[in-house]
Amino acid sequence: MHSTTFISLCVLVLLAGCGSSPNEPAGSSGGAASTSTGAATTTATASAEGTTAASPADGSSSSDTGADSSGSIGQGEGGMCSMFEQDCQEGLKCMPRMADGGKIEPACLPINGTAVPGDVCSHDGIAAGTDDCDADGMCMGVFSLFAPWEGTCRPFCGGTEETPTCTEPSDICTGQFFPLCFAGCDPLAQGCTGPGEGCYYFGAIDTFVCMALGNEGQIGESCSFGNCSAGLQCWNSDAVAECDSGGCCTEYCDVTEPNTCTFAASGAECVPVGTGGPGLEDVGLCLLPQ
Repeated sequence: MHSTTFISLCVLVLLAGCGSSPNEPAGSSGGAASTSTGAATTTATASAEGTTAASPADGSSSSDTGADSSGSIGQGEGGMCSMFEQDCQEGLKCMPRMADGGKIEPACLPINGTAVPGDVCSHDGIAAGTDDCDADGMCMGVFSLFAPWEGTCRPFCGGTEETPTCTEPSDICTGQFFPLCFAGCDPLAQGCTGPGEGCYYFGAIDTFVCMALGNEGQIGESCSFGNCSAGLQCWNSDAVAECDSGGCCTEYCDVTEPNTCTFAASGAECVPVGTGGPGLEDVGLCLLPQ
């Protein structure tokens, strides 16, 4: 059974955004997200339920589960699939791709490379959906609908939507919306080791993971989802002092320490963020108290 969970493009960018509450990352709503530039927000709806190709006169479908004319088992190229189950035919893998109407949905696409999780990789853009990672992962970087990007191969989660798993004990699965495994981290210490990575809050699972998202925005600058420098986070403007766009970069802080927020004079305080966990109880962000 394929999931019918609806997600939006910002889940592909991965850091949760566009929340109805000011105490949410810029671009998220309960884990679903959207891409935004300044105050303008655009959303591409995605669904794990793939579109169905036109059926032959005999009632069968080239994307139906089962053996094709060559005897291969699984979904054929372009068929709907599960990123957890990776239920595509040999030589294909289940990847998010932009379909007709702008929806982002999982589809069985060709495996075009041999880069393994952890390797530098390239992606052809969400419209195409293909990359040069092997069957076990997807190339993660600064997302674009049509332009290619460079990034790092991240492994697909195992298990199920209800109980996702990662091979590395220290990795965290980003959940049912976009099931990839990322290294967990502490935003106060940073310490991410991948090319261009920083430690960021991921709202869908309410914790912190290592991501490479462009990492250029500075404190107080406008941001579109996750493109803030390491040590900063893109957050809704209503909760960020001196922010006059849809979202702005603000700094992480230690809730047990004196207020060192850059915009403390404008009311910013160190506000707890995330549910914590061992070693993460003191993590906060410089925000306006609500």
